[in-house]
Amino acid sequence: MYLKSIGCPRLTSTAIEIAGNIQGRTTPPFMIQGFAISWNGPNSIAADSSSASQQDLQLMVRILQPILLYRLLEPIRLHVPALSANDIILRDPRVFLGPAALPPASSDISRIRDIILEHELAAGADSRLAVLQGSAPMLYAIEYLVRAVLTPHRPLPELYKALEAIKRPLGGWASFSSIGVAKSRIDLVKRHANTGDQRHAPSDPASVPDVSASDLRECLLIAREVIAGYATSL
Repeated sequence: MYLKSIGCPRLTSTAIEIAGNIQGRTTPPFMIQGFAISWNGPNSIAADSSSASQQDLQLMVRILQPILLYRLLEPIRLHVPALSANDIILRDPRVFLGPAALPPASSDISRIRDIILEHELAAGADSRLAVLQGSAPMLYAIEYLVRAVLTPHRPLPELYKALEAIKRPLGGWASFSSIGVAKSRIDLVKRHANTGDQRHAPSDPASVPDVSASDLRECLLIAREVIAGYATSL
């Protein structure tokens, strides 16, 4: 995982290698903070800018990582030696993922949530951002989704909580169709979360039936779909 820069001290093209992209998925090209982001492959991104300083790059990377987490639903890690940092890790404070490269306050769940709110759900619009930030169910749901992504070995309890957070203001489990999510999709998450009582710590972890990777992935997609649908309704 390395970063190369061309044209110092002003960067024109930066290759950022990625870890944690378990399924090797990519996104369409997009713009962020004046950088054009495109994929060289599942483990490498090109960030191109006509004029960018190291400060610009540092800010962009801090925003890029949560965006990739939300779009890929993977526990993305970036390695940026040119910025005097080791792996920048998206961390759930309850789970040890290795030594933190940044101060804890700059890599916690609320920071990731706020970047997702601003850049993904509000699309940079201040008026929309204010509305979304004023919704406690929205804030909780995003945090639960982030925790689910950061605990890929056991995401279902957090995904169930994300749905529960939005269920209350909607008026119940049968009301998700009002934000464009079919009841059958909600039932899929509930069924898997309740398989072997995934939502509670088991006395015997070996007794909890496995849920397939494809089903876990579908549950992550459903939770993100619910969050996006609820954000649109606000």
